[in-house]
Amino acid sequence: MSSRLPKVDYQTWTLPVSNNGVNPLRCHDYKALLVSESHYRRRNGSWSGGGPFCVVKRSLIHQQGDKGKIMKSNGQTETQFSAGASGTPTFVPPDISTGAAQGLLRAAQDRGLEGYNRTRPGTNEADLYVSLSELVHDGFPSIPLHGLKGQNPVKSLQDLFKYFRGLGSEYLNVVFGWRPFVNDLRKLYRAMKNIDNMVNKLVAQNGHTVRRRATLVNSHELVQEDASFNAAYAYAYGGSGLPNSFAGAKSVWTRVTTTEEKVWYSSSWRYWIPNPHSWLWRARAKATLFGALPTPGALYAAMPWSWMADWFTNIGEIAKALSPSAVDNLVQRYGYTMRWTRKRVLCLQYTTYPGRNTLKDFGGGTLLGQKWDGADLVTSSLYTEETKTRAGGFNPFGPDKAAGGLSPYQLSVLSALGLTRSG
Repeated sequence: MSSRLPKVDYQTWTLPVSNNGVNPLRCHDYKALLVSESHYRRRNGSWSGGGPFCVVKRSLIHQQGDKGKIMKSNGQTETQFSAGASGTPTFVPPDISTGAAQGLLRAAQDRGLEGYNRTRPGTNEADLYVSLSELVHDGFPSIPLHGLKGQNPVKSLQDLFKYFRGLGSEYLNVVFGWRPFVNDLRKLYRAMKNIDNMVNKLVAQNGHTVRRRATLVNSHELVQEDASFNAAYAYAYGGSGLPNSFAGAKSVWTRVTTTEEKVWYSSSWRYWIPNPHSWLWRARAKATLFGALPTPGALYAAMPWSWMADWFTNIGEIAKALSPSAVDNLVQRYGYTMRWTRKRVLCLQYTTYPGRNTLKDFGGGTLLGQKWDGADLVTSSLYTEETKTRAGGFNPFGPDKAAGGLSPYQLSVLSALGLTRSG
């Protein structure tokens, strides 16, 4: 990791505006590289996969509006400047401390175990053991709406309460009963249809490098707010010094807040199956892909209320990581968790008013009244917060397994597959 970090690129510039008491209007563009472990070439000629990476960006950019000219009654011409739109957060440089960088890296690494399980070759494609355990313990889900049969919600207030309570039970029956049951049946059908192809693919990739990628989070949220006012430049910075004199003027303001997050995992694997064509291995591989074996992950998933525990802990992911896969001597060459977040607050200000000319020449160069051209313009301000992080690296036997703490057997596997690091 470079000792010259963090590296900051901060630019700021001004825009001319009129009559807002904050002249000029300032724009900001801030970028900082907090963590970066560069790639390097090892002694054996291969390149390292790099390491943690963290960048933060924050900006507030105002758009300059059109220049407006007003001829006043004294014969002078005044040029008005407008820019931006109110409603964005105030610009403050982001926190670039070591603690802030570690917090961003932890937010990415928290998804690393899930990515490890999602991309690991030879994991189960169905959950036969869990499905059968739940059927034995809980039975089949009840018939939808059967519990509401014979109820008359308009008969009395008490029956109405019973009816709505029954609707809640039916909702839970669908969410925690029928929906998982149907999903299990679909996964079992896909596994039965493709089981031979999946096993043959594992055999074809035996001893070769396998690269995989999985999207863990992909969220997008948009909130829009609108307002209007019967005056010119009501939501812009700058504008005319005589807003009440623009007859027929109107301003429309819109704020669009967009919040985005994407997390994905990228990994490289190698494994070695000593005898991939034996009937014993193929039978075990098919049982594993069907999820028919009582692995730690299956035993935990079959426990009552384990789904609720997973809301607060990652026990389920740990149990999956401890469960054997369909392949032997599996090693992860690298595993990276990438996280990208962005928050954008876009404020738009639209002003319109007709032109006007009330100037009159009373002789001797004396002019009374005003004159201005009509306006139809949009100004905007855009506030952006963005982060890019990468966590992980050379983790041969799992996201939390350091190479220095490997057992002799694990080191022998690395050596056999040619994955030990030189240099």
